Amino acid sequence: MMVEPSEVTRKKIEIRDFWNSQAEKYGQDSWASTRDTLVKELEIRTLLQYCQDNDRILDAGCGNGQTIVELAQKVKATFIGFDFSYSMIEVAKRRNLANLIGTVEFFVNDIDNPQIKWSGFDKVITERCLINLPSREMQVAAILRIHDMLKSDGLFLMMEDTLQGLQKLNALRKEAGLYEIKTPWHNLYIDEDYILDAIKNEFDLIEINNFSSTYYIGSRIFNAVQTPEGQEPDYLSKINRVAAKLPAIGDYGYLKLFVLRKK
Repeated sequence: MMVEPSEVTRKKIEIRDFWNSQAEKYGQDSWASTRDTLVKELEIRTLLQYCQDNDRILDAGCGNGQTIVELAQKVKATFIGFDFSYSMIEVAKRRNLANLIGTVEFFVNDIDNPQIKWSGFDKVITERCLINLPSREMQVAAILRIHDMLKSDGLFLMMEDTLQGLQKLNALRKEAGLYEIKTPWHNLYIDEDYILDAIKNEFDLIEINNFSSTYYIGSRIFNAVQTPEGQEPDYLSKINRVAAKLPAIGDYGYLKLFVLRKK
């Protein structure tokens, strides 16, 4: 008797197929993961602050490999990246690794059902990875697997979009007469309160880095206000470029970095 896949399983397959198509369409370009190239630069610049020479670092959900390749250009560490999208990993493996000071390897693997089980990492990164899991329970289970991948006192650098951040930004957009930003169909934004409570026995919360707050105020409010109705905002506008260089102020970015230490 044939068993029909569950709704969650179907959604996961649809999400994987979406990322396969993004990799096939955009290749090594940052558009494979986000159309906002400036926020991608902010992500990498922020993660760099937590990576040190001689670290062993895992990027869970590495996409087309842009992040860890750029990190390995500046940090003499051992980087491993994996993703459930085979097309993303095919693209990542075609990257030029000749001029790195660190080392990089890529694998097809699934944080929800890992076939390769690593351990002993100094740092594990997720960069908008957990939001592609279609249930809160799957997000928590993935974080517990990451716990097992870390050495004692290792750091989980959880860089994810959150519901609370989006709600705060949308409140500002409402005041500016702008429409509400919706969560993309393929994402389930992290519920900060739920996640942090669910993992409190496994991790100590060291820091919440609201690195995108000023940038999102500039790009999603000021740049959006001056964009003609019906047009897509210019992600590389002067407003956005200036905002990307300013210090992070407040808590209005829905993309945040949670620095968590393994207990």
